[in-house]
This record gives sequence, structure tokens and C-alpha cells, in this order.
Amino acid sequence: MLKPFTYDQALVYYRAIKLRYQAFSLPDKSDIEAEADVRESVALGLYEHWKSSADSPKFYIVHGVQIDVNTNTPSISYCALYPPHAGMLASRDLLDPENGFLSPISRPVYKGPRFNIITSLNRSKISALLDHLEELANIKNRDEFRQSVARLVGVVM
Repeated sequence: MLKPFTYDQALVYYRAIKLRYQAFSLPDKSDIEAEADVRESVALGLYEHWKSSADSPKFYIVHGVQIDVNTNTPSISYCALYPPHAGMLASRDLLDPENGFLSPISRPVYKGPRFNIITSLNRSKISALLDHLEELANIKNRDEFRQSVARLVGVVM
């Protein structure tokens, strides 16, 4: 399992990627390295949402970052691994200050990243998890969910 970011680390990372985004979203759009940094800012893998709890796990598979060809806005492509939207592809703005994937949360009940990476996964391991979507979606315990993922794709969690 990867070490989760603290709020401060998440904020620093968010600001760094936002600066990289601004570098390639200039009118000449010539900063290819900055665009690559934004596209690679979120690893493919298994993430846990900040609202996840021991008896109501909220895990997601992240498929990658896309850049809208018309607006140059980056968004994340992901799917939930819990009902009612298990397996349904969704997207979220990457950098929106209030609701972006990389926007840290600061609330009385929680202070930290919106999503914490649990483990990075390659595309074949993502496919393996999605092949077992029905099984995973029925797990109502966080520890059991993690154990199942570890068993299915051979990762240490």
C-alpha cells in the first residue's frame, strides 16, 4: 500500500499540477512537457474516496487523465467499485478548486486528499479487477475489500 498524502502534501501537489496546466494552456499551447506532466499527474490504479469507511468502502479504479480537445480542460476518467454505479465510467474535473480530483478536502470531519491511491495498477490488473466487479461490488467491509483486491491482482496492500 502506498502512503497516503497529508492535506499539506495534497495541496502542494494540486498547486504544482495547476501550474503545469497553466503552462500548457497558454494561447500557443506549445509546452508539450507541461501537458505530459498533467496527463501523468494521476497514476492508473485503485483509489479510496475520503468518505469511505470500514463498513461502507468507496473504492475507484482510475483509468487516466484526458484533456478536452475543445477547452483544454483536464479531467480524470474513473469508475466506482461499489453500488449503485459500480463499473460505470465517469469523469471529474482534475483541477476544479471545489470538486476536482486533486483538490484537497478541509472539513471539520476530514482534512486530506479527496482520493488516496491504494495501489497503482497496470491496464491488465485493472481489467482483472473489472472482470470481478460483481464480487467486489458486494463487499461491505473495507478490509475484506482490500484482501480481495490483493488476492485478485497479486498486490501487497
